[in-house]
Amino acid sequence: MAKQHKSMRGKAINMDALRIQHEQEIALGNMSVNARGDLLGPGGKIVKDHATRVREEAGLHTMLPNKVPVVTSKEAAEKRDTDAKAKVTEKEIANKILADADIPVVDAGQKPKGGLAASIAEDEK
Repeated sequence: MAKQHKSMRGKAINMDALRIQHEQEIALGNMSVNARGDLLGPGGKIVKDHATRVREEAGLHTMLPNKVPVVTSKEAAEKRDTDAKAKVTEKEIANKILADADIPVVDAGQKPKGGLAASIAEDEK
């Protein structure tokens, strides 16, 4: 049941019928949409309808992140935790290997030999 509005002169106006009658008209402004909210392309042709635009916009603002899987069971949670611990141990192993590596230290008085180190030492003089 449509709500009847009265104009200033007392004439009854059915706003729902008016809205439905003019929903294909191009809306005023710079958004390139019609009165219903459909995105319009060149020549006033509908590129995306209003429902698609709303669904895409709602997909951008979800409370759950898209890239993290949702854990639905205890086994899946345990597997996720063990995978995370394995990654931490891999990082620790890599850091230990780098710490144990023999990297020669150049003294301040020693002249670097060849490559990039020699060219930088020449530029600094």
